[in-house]
Amino acid sequence: MGTIPSELAQLNDLQDLSLGNNALSGPVPMALLQVTKLRTLWLGRNFGLCLRAPLTQQALCQGKSDVCMTEALPVCDTNDDL
Repeated sequence: MGTIPSELAQLNDLQDLSLGNNALSGPVPMALLQVTKLRTLWLGRNFGLCLRAPLTQQALCQGKSDVCMTEALPVCDTNDDL
């Protein structure tokens, strides 16, 4: 188990990110919105992931021309780690 590092946003030319089936948990970093060239984002089958307000699945997927997620992600519980 692990989390998605917010440092991924520093990869300015990142176009495809597939992190599915990795037992990831915790909030999806808002920093992923800063990766403007990201076309494909797959976080499927990581049943511990969640979205922290104000990040929404629609905002995270906006502009992704290929794939974005595979299942709806819940809103994080206030007790989830940052």
